[in-house]
Amino acid sequence: MRRCGVRQSVLCQSIQRAARRYRAQAAAFALSYHRRALAIREEALGRDHLLVARSQFRIGRAALALHDNSDAETAFKGAIAIFDKLAPRDQERAAALLQLQTTYAASERFAEAVPVARQALEAYTTLQGPNGTLLGVSRRTLGAALLSLGRSQTDQQNFVEAEKSLREGVQLFDPPLSGWERVFAISLAILGKIYEVRGLDADAEAYDLRALGYCSKFASPTDPLLLQILGALAGHYDKMDRP
Repeated sequence: MRRCGVRQSVLCQSIQRAARRYRAQAAAFALSYHRRALAIREEALGRDHLLVARSQFRIGRAALALHDNSDAETAFKGAIAIFDKLAPRDQERAAALLQLQTTYAASERFAEAVPVARQALEAYTTLQGPNGTLLGVSRRTLGAALLSLGRSQTDQQNFVEAEKSLREGVQLFDPPLSGWERVFAISLAILGKIYEVRGLDADAEAYDLRALGYCSKFASPTDPLLLQILGALAGHYDKMDRP
């Protein structure tokens, strides 16, 4: 039975590697094709034509799939510049903004990702109204960028800005997507720590209790995050004389 399980695991890993190679090859072929199409369109139509913007967008997506974030950024910015001239309220422009934000996030350039994510949310709100189908995606994208920025600002000990980023990010990202509970719980725990340092234990308790609630969905009894949150709560209760 054990050998069978090992063989199945090796087979699954081989299939996954083959699938990754296939996707990389497909993205490389797409990138080459779209680059040729871009050159032809620029020569025939000029640099500010809608079809040129669409080619730039497709180049950006293919480059992003290949983890070539620099080329992806250049392509998406080129597409957005043309969309700004031709169709500033167009859905294609909003999609390009969302992809540019993804590129910045993939490069851990969260300070740049946040304003682009805001533009994308504004664009989709203008296009679709307050109940648009893509607004939820845009809000969560902005929320994720803010949470990442807040954690980065915390690492830099910029707690004033970190509080602002994390609070807004939590608001936009709540409830978290499946699989994101740990990231969300960590962000709540960081907010709890920020308020604890400021002597606001009641506010810290509220965030730590929320973090504890999400921890219960994924954490084992010995999970370091769970133990950290429980320790923080015990500290709050001790300071507030609540045994």
